[in-house]
Amino acid sequence: MSAAPGPRGGRAARRTHPPSRAARLLEPILVVAERVDRRRRHIRPIRPTGLLGVEFRRHDGPEVRLRDGTLVRRGDRIAEIHLRNEHVRDAARARGWVVIFGARRDLDALVRWCAAQPPSSAPVAVHAYSVLRAFLERGGFERRARRQTVRTRLDGWFMRWLLGRFSPQGEARLLAGHARLEAADYWLPVPRGGQPGTGVEPPPAR
Repeated sequence: MSAAPGPRGGRAARRTHPPSRAARLLEPILVVAERVDRRRRHIRPIRPTGLLGVEFRRHDGPEVRLRDGTLVRRGDRIAEIHLRNEHVRDAARARGWVVIFGARRDLDALVRWCAAQPPSSAPVAVHAYSVLRAFLERGGFERRARRQTVRTRLDGWFMRWLLGRFSPQGEARLLAGHARLEAADYWLPVPRGGQPGTGVEPPPAR
């Protein structure tokens, strides 16, 4: 998950910055890398016109206990959300609130669908690995920081590059907000016994 609405309205919000020289040099490689990665992960839209995509997979990290008592164990099925960056960019050009409202509709549909699945196959939680702390915490996600390594720093750099590339404000978007744009894990428990959602038809978890 890597792009989001830009800062709120006003003259400063509409100002755009050209990409840095490093971003311009690396952009062709990074564009290809992102497309290959999304195909490899089998990311599919939650709703045909929605802003979020989903990847169903098995949790491959340490156990995570959430505030409501949900325990995510290694090997449990989870729903990983990703932004559909081109759709987010088009929506943000219209109005920033369109992105927030559209992403919330996608997330609600996904959680309803997950909650209605049989216990043997239902994802236990929704997960995002992202730099968008405020955006996700407003949606009810719990943040879990990762130990800062070369890998997590590279992940954070790549996500910030995506944010600058797909935001209408360009790299100026990286200066908006108060939270540091560091890659972290975000978790949202899936309630049990929900009503069927719409839009997604998951592949078998690997």
